[in-house]
Amino acid sequence: MISLSPPFRPRTVALAAVAALVLAGCAQMPEDHEPGRVLRAEGLAAAAVPPPPPMTADELVAMARQGRDAAAIIDRIRATRLAFRPTAAEIIDLHARGVPLPVLDQVLAAERGAQADLLAAETARRDAHCAEELRRLDQQWWLRCQMAYPPFPHFPWRRWP
Repeated sequence: MISLSPPFRPRTVALAAVAALVLAGCAQMPEDHEPGRVLRAEGLAAAAVPPPPPMTADELVAMARQGRDAAAIIDRIRATRLAFRPTAAEIIDLHARGVPLPVLDQVLAAERGAQADLLAAETARRDAHCAEELRRLDQQWWLRCQMAYPPFPHFPWRRWP
């Protein structure tokens, strides 16, 4: 007569249970964990220098009337950002008030750069939205394809994507 041994011995089951408990203990998150929170170094926040205030049209005129050369004014424009979006009439008015032409060219270039940055941010936002939509459609297609395989062999409402 053949004796059949049980498929699971008590000792094996006990070892598997202990291993599962040990692994579950290692997988726990720390108590102070908050999802989405990024830990940062303490010293970096204090060392950050705030950006200089934006430059206005009156400051441009004042710097030009103080006798500063165009290169110094252009360096200041590059170091800061402009607080105004000049129209054609404002550009003519700035030139009439003594702002040199190279400075006005830099003002217009800074405005074009700001518009390009806005367009780049909008493009990145749209690309992220389209990528999310493609991911969602791909997942939907994958789920529909799974309906053709067991355990869902022949449902009448199954459609091929």
